[in-house]
Amino acid sequence: MKKINLEYTNIPVLFPLIDFFIENIRENKPFHFLRINHGVIDLIHLGYKDELSKFEESFINDEFGIIADRMIKASAIDVNTPLEIYHKQSKELKEKIKVFLETLKYYKSLSNKLQISVSLGIGLHQYHGIYEKNHPYQLARTEVWKIIEKYRVDEFYYSGVLKHYTIKKEIYRLFEELNNNDFLVVWVGREYMKLFQNENIFNIKKFHHINIPNKGAIDFVDEYIDEIKKLRETNEKIIVIHSIGHILSAYIANKLKDTDIFGLDIGRSFDLLVKNSNEPSLPRGWIDKMAWPYMIEWVDNLRKKSYG
Repeated sequence: MKKINLEYTNIPVLFPLIDFFIENIRENKPFHFLRINHGVIDLIHLGYKDELSKFEESFINDEFGIIADRMIKASAIDVNTPLEIYHKQSKELKEKIKVFLETLKYYKSLSNKLQISVSLGIGLHQYHGIYEKNHPYQLARTEVWKIIEKYRVDEFYYSGVLKHYTIKKEIYRLFEELNNNDFLVVWVGREYMKLFQNENIFNIKKFHHINIPNKGAIDFVDEYIDEIKKLRETNEKIIVIHSIGHILSAYIANKLKDTDIFGLDIGRSFDLLVKNSNEPSLPRGWIDKMAWPYMIEWVDNLRKKSYG
């Protein structure tokens, strides 16, 4: 498999083409692909500022509660941060962050199914959704990830690949394979996720949607996991496709790690396919920033930079 370096760094990550996932589905080899983008990395930086050595010490010693407290405190300073916006300082937040950090550190030691991916932006490398190279936030993201990279137990992937497959219209092949192999496709996400079942998009034969609120899903995530496990009792093959944030995605993967249930943390990777919808729960943002042909050019150029 080829690799690419993380944004503005010489840190290599795996850069799979879509055939990697299709072959795992065809051969019934469960995986759970997780994404980590800038938001959660920024919270670590904001929690420690010029004291990243203390983050490293806590990370080494599994002091995940201390790190979580720092991240929560940093989030409370700025109401625009993801923790404040989506989790509303839930009583469940600290425990969920601790599981996220455990999953990040121990990775395939927890389960060989796990495939953790990262971007120091939003997965579009240096083309969009990222600061300039010398911006303090961008420099801090690199420093935080260098610490995590130092103690990794296996190779990380690049988190933007699902966006890339969508931009290139390759993602349809993955759903054709799921249909051909009789998978129940369980979506965990906002109301607009139901649009992907449409025959003009993925035409999913076996579809189940667990609808989540725009805010506060953290208080119901254990119920979602129980529902997924219950569905497995009557369905031989299941893939869970979730758009519920990095922390809760890691929590779901951790709690499903001992099952044969597949998983894809898509975030907003597929939103481009429904950008013309009037569904109120559909966020805007990256899907409106640039014409589709330019995005195709981004992906093509990025793939030319991959190596190995």
